[in-house]
Amino acid sequence: LLDEFVKNLAGLADTLVEALRRGDHSAIASLSHQLKGTGGMYGFPAITEAAAALETAVKSGTDLEAVARLVADLAALCRRVEVAQPSP
Repeated sequence: LLDEFVKNLAGLADTLVEALRRGDHSAIASLSHQLKGTGGMYGFPAITEAAAALETAVKSGTDLEAVARLVADLAALCRRVEVAQPSP
């Protein structure tokens, strides 16, 4: 399961960026909530923290520029984890 999670991180990052491009705050909140839970479950606290910050920002109506930075930070983190994880 861990390998599948890591393998899917870049796709989730792309989906987050696309949701931001469309202005789909509901999708951003949903994806960040999902990453908040699964990141912690699989031992990636940095993903959990970044996703929690993004989810909170979206739900509290934080300005788009700040949300965009948080999306970019989380997406970059997800991509780094995927690249750094050794193949099985």
